[in-house]
Amino acid sequence: MPQDRTAAVRRPVERRWGLVDAVGAVAAAFVGSALVAALIGAPKNPSLVEQFVENIPLWLALGIVPVWATRTKGRGPVADLGLEIAPVDVLIGVVTGAALQFLVVPTVYLPLRHVISRHDIEKPSQQLADKTHGAGWVLLIVMVVVIAPFVEELFYRGLVMRALERDLAERRVRWASGLAVVITAVVFAAMHFEPAAMLGLAVFGAVVGGLVMWTGRLGTSMCAHAAFNGCALLQIHYHVFRWG
Repeated sequence: MPQDRTAAVRRPVERRWGLVDAVGAVAAAFVGSALVAALIGAPKNPSLVEQFVENIPLWLALGIVPVWATRTKGRGPVADLGLEIAPVDVLIGVVTGAALQFLVVPTVYLPLRHVISRHDIEKPSQQLADKTHGAGWVLLIVMVVVIAPFVEELFYRGLVMRALERDLAERRVRWASGLAVVITAVVFAAMHFEPAAMLGLAVFGAVVGGLVMWTGRLGTSMCAHAAFNGCALLQIHYHVFRWG
């Protein structure tokens, strides 16, 4: 018996990915972006190109850490986070993203229309669009329709949500999956630092989080995110389906 206890004490602690990795990624992202901003001497009102450069450390941290953490301390991003896409995910994602942008989010804000205006919600995106001319739209589309959806979904609906779901389930919390979806949606919204848009972003996060739980694939949320952001650009630039 003493030998068994000694063996148990010496048994190495299992390494596994989780929320600690997520916190580390966020810290690295903010430090990296601050350093880049200092190096390029970005002004308070940076250009589109300057914002792109400043965001590179953010995208790298949020995109690389989930892959690194699951490959070194788990089964990999496909098995652990559902990093895969099926053809049907494109259809599900486009329909969901468009519905959220044009119907669901505007409806959510209806009771608040005298407190939060459409202008308040769209202001950050409008400011970004105002800096974009000609070929700059290609860069903007790459930023908000390609890079951001992939990186943010891999990080939030992948690493953060799955880590929360696992930890809550291990603590035998009821509705662990649903609670993980809601908490991740709130964190996702808060991390955008856009007070007027937080409610809409939280609703978006909850819906796409539910899609990932349903399909088991991040492809659905990535496509929905791309469609959601793409429809926002259409609203701002081409003034289609305006609301409020």
